[in-house]
Amino acid sequence: MLALFGACLWFLLISWEFAVSVCMIGMIALFLWEWHPEKGRWVWRKNLPTALARWRSDPSWAVTTIPFLLVLLTALWSEDHGYTIGRLRVKVPFVVLALAFSGLPVGDRRTYQKLHALLLAGVCVAAIPVLAEYLADQPLWEEVLRQGRSLPTPSSHIRFSMAAALAFLGGLYLWEEGFVWRWSFERWLIPGLTLFLFVFLHILSVRTGLVGLYAGLGIWVLRWILVKGRRAAGIFFLILIGITPWLAYRGIPAFRAKIDYMLWDLDQHWRGHALANSDSNRIVSWHLAWEIFRQNPWLGTGIGDVRRDMHARYAAEAPHHQPVIPHNQWLYMLAGSGILGTLVFGVFVFLPLFWRRRYRLFPFLALHAVFLLSYLIEPTLENNFGISLLLLFHLPGLRQET
Repeated sequence: MLALFGACLWFLLISWEFAVSVCMIGMIALFLWEWHPEKGRWVWRKNLPTALARWRSDPSWAVTTIPFLLVLLTALWSEDHGYTIGRLRVKVPFVVLALAFSGLPVGDRRTYQKLHALLLAGVCVAAIPVLAEYLADQPLWEEVLRQGRSLPTPSSHIRFSMAAALAFLGGLYLWEEGFVWRWSFERWLIPGLTLFLFVFLHILSVRTGLVGLYAGLGIWVLRWILVKGRRAAGIFFLILIGITPWLAYRGIPAFRAKIDYMLWDLDQHWRGHALANSDSNRIVSWHLAWEIFRQNPWLGTGIGDVRRDMHARYAAEAPHHQPVIPHNQWLYMLAGSGILGTLVFGVFVFLPLFWRRRYRLFPFLALHAVFLLSYLIEPTLENNFGISLLLLFHLPGLRQET
């Protein structure tokens, strides 16, 4: 199971979506069958009734299917059937992986820790060539960042930065728990890899990952103060977290270049200059999505019609910008499913955190903090990477005792 999970993570990080799908099919197969050594063949899992009983005792499992069900429901009034079918296909993992992980052997705490160790190792390996390419021609890549572009990453730079932030926060958790997979030197290796990712994220300079990084760090330190009573150390780390972005701006040229571009881009937008740059276009997408929502406030235009309606709005009101879907998951849901659908989506987001007080489990809380913040600036759950990354750690988290 761990080998399959690790392979799925790696293929996700390098954006090999077909292989990710194959690995997920393998997880579903492992949910249904297990190897019986005495019979020498695969047999139906004996714990299937126990796995399905989890769905009756814990609503968090059923709630996980909400993103898929919302697309299916709004298909009743969506007219773009091709895009609707595409949305259903992308959201299928919310159903099938929820079924699979309710029965897979991922319930014990050590296996849960190993999943985070696999993410930490995988992201560090994937980050090495990115960092090497940057260091090979630093002035060139700093100029690229000053133009609003990004360093080359093995998958989408935004999604990759989110994975790196989660790997960093998982590294904090493993270090705090004193986790060792096999060898004693891992007690030093894990904090070393975690520190490496902290520096790497500032060089990569993707805001989605950085915001998630600092949010998770803030949660980690607040736990020290409120739960463990280590106030002096906690306050010291809060001050350090507060000044680190300034230190990074002064000491990391790539970070400084990206911040300077962001400030320039926002200034151009507020001056009314029609630029098709990332921040400007993101703000335009928010405005247009809000207009679509206002026309259909209760039920929305239909999730399957969001892309079509956004393109029509761009053509009419912002022809100089590249048409995109709303760069905000909440606005996407408002435009597609209205107030009622967005309220149901809110149940999907928040109920698992508070049911059985899972917010007390740091990696589970950190996972959802990173994704919640990404929802404000990205349609995170409208692509395979975001969905897979969330489910691969959300679903094992549902199995943990808090």
